Amino acid sequence: MSKKNPTQLEKLEKYRVAFENAHSNPEIAEILAEFGYNLAKLNEGKQIYNETRHLFDLKETEVDETKEAKSIWDKKLDALTDTYIIHRKKAKAVFRKEPVILSQLEIDGRIPAKYIKFIEIVRKFYSVLFADEVLQQRLLILKITLDDLTQANNQLSEVKQTRADYLRERSETQEATDAKDDAFETLDDWMYDLYMVARIAFADKPQLLEALGLFVRS
Repeated sequence: MSKKNPTQLEKLEKYRVAFENAHSNPEIAEILAEFGYNLAKLNEGKQIYNETRHLFDLKETEVDETKEAKSIWDKKLDALTDTYIIHRKKAKAVFRKEPVILSQLEIDGRIPAKYIKFIEIVRKFYSVLFADEVLQQRLLILKITLDDLTQANNQLSEVKQTRADYLRERSETQEATDAKDDAFETLDDWMYDLYMVARIAFADKPQLLEALGLFVRS
């Protein structure tokens, strides 16, 4: 375990051991009580520890959910992109000599790399086609049917929804992270005071200090 910069998980384990031994070792419990850390005081700290542990686990859960939401969004976006590229190529072939239609469908330039711009030209492409039965009929020659367009539009809706889900999960993760970090500040402060007293109380008993998770140089 790192001594200078322990991770939060390492801190939780260190603090868990401290509370466990402070409760189970009669000698430690007796001496700590003499210095103001009786059972009630230790239980106060254990409650802070338990809440911090809960918030740490909650944050980890939120991180996992955010990763899952991001994965789902990515897959939906990839599927839509594949569909759009095929339809775009076919539409460019059908309307290659009609710059006005190419412009209306926004297929006369490059595909944007940024999500917001990309999703907007995809939306425009399908909305224009859905509104014009003549264009739909002309696309039939390259086997783009109304059902194909409907399926693509459904994919577009799924991408928008899964992105919203991902952004919501990301926000919840940030909230959970902030709550966890605030809890650690409180717990670290409480444990700092305990360890400060313990170093005095067990100055001549280094083995008991180590039982509380404090490293003692030999």
